[in-house]
Amino acid sequence: MPEIPLLKEVPRDIAEWTRFFREVFLSGDFTGTLTGCATSPTGSLRYETAHNVVTIQIPAFSATSNTTAMTITGMPATLFPARQQIITVAVTDSGTTALGTVTVETTGVLTFAADITGAAFTASGTKGVPAATITYNLQ
Repeated sequence: MPEIPLLKEVPRDIAEWTRFFREVFLSGDFTGTLTGCATSPTGSLRYETAHNVVTIQIPAFSATSNTTAMTITGMPATLFPARQQIITVAVTDSGTTALGTVTVETTGVLTFAADITGAAFTASGTKGVPAATITYNLQ
């Protein structure tokens, strides 16, 4: 994790406080790649961290499936959790959107399942994830 900046002097107005807190709370974007498809679409994922909690905004991703797995790769190491985190999220499998899961791996890979029981995706048709926001703990 980045080092938290020290206050050299107390901010005097809202603009100075805003600049200070932008340095304390890590935020940014990274390019994620959807895998498990005939093509590998990319998109910009927005993240914010505060007190060891990470929130990632995932854009809508979809492509033609060619395997039974689906992941998003490209997460920066500062966002890798200490243990796997499993989160419920909407997914699309063979053109149908339903409730699935995403596992935030300790390697930073987002691994999706086609339903909440961990089922694999269909290796044909459209697969992906609608725009979603996930939140998990780094600890």
